Amino acid sequence: MASGVDRVFLDCYLNTGARSSEIFGLTWNDVNFEKQEIRLWTRKTRDGSWENEWPPMNQELCRSLKWRWNNRTFRKASHVFVDEQPGAHYRKPFLVRRRFMKGLCEKAGVKPFGFLALRRYVASIFADKHKASSKKIQQILRHKNVRTTGLYIQNINDDLRGCDGPFGDTGGGEKF
Repeated sequence: MASGVDRVFLDCYLNTGARSSEIFGLTWNDVNFEKQEIRLWTRKTRDGSWENEWPPMNQELCRSLKWRWNNRTFRKASHVFVDEQPGAHYRKPFLVRRRFMKGLCEKAGVKPFGFLALRRYVASIFADKHKASSKKIQQILRHKNVRTTGLYIQNINDDLRGCDGPFGDTGGGEKF
């Protein structure tokens, strides 16, 4: 249901597993098209200091961000995501997007969910589809402690418990 800048915004979440603050704070200096890397900054450190990592960008995210670069409204804006709607925050970087996910969910006709659910979804893809270890998922999500990653994975398993498979009852009574 998302298109244009909103699609790029979601692509950043789905292709990095980033935290909201990491996407909202993303600047063009944090995007390296030549090396296909994206720098993500966080304060999720013991002392609250800033630290960053340069995870790789996949082709989809690279294409998406190149589209954004070529179609940005404010050419001199340092941030990737800037409020383009007239109002108090016009031309300023997003700090929050309170109604964004709710609006997309309503358009799609699905139960509303938030940004953290996207991060958990990324963890589920790596755990279920790619059979990644907890340690690998910890690295992808940039958790300091593997126990935090374990909670994400446990929550995913709890969410799926008692659900039919993707195509309904498989005939064998199998459940997720």
